Amino acid sequence: MAEPLAYLITWTTYGSWLPGDERGWVEKGRPGIQSPQADKRDHALDQMAEGPVVLNSEQRAIVAKTIEIIANSEGGFCTRSMSAPTTCTSW
Repeated sequence: MAEPLAYLITWTTYGSWLPGDERGWVEKGRPGIQSPQADKRDHALDQMAEGPVVLNSEQRAIVAKTIEIIANSEGGFCTRSMSAPTTCTSW
């Protein structure tokens, strides 16, 4: 099997993409992207122990640098795009 050409690393932070979200969402056991459901999102928001986490520019830079260090230590290289607060692409 051939080595992968690249990896895409993407994630969300706590509370930044809840069930029922207006951007669509996934539910275990149900195929595809689910439609927005304000009542489901409001319920999930009410259940949160703390407010949503949004990384500031310094925190995003730390994440990007950490990914770059790991990629380089594995013999790869890293390029990154921090255009979205919770998205980073790497090696």
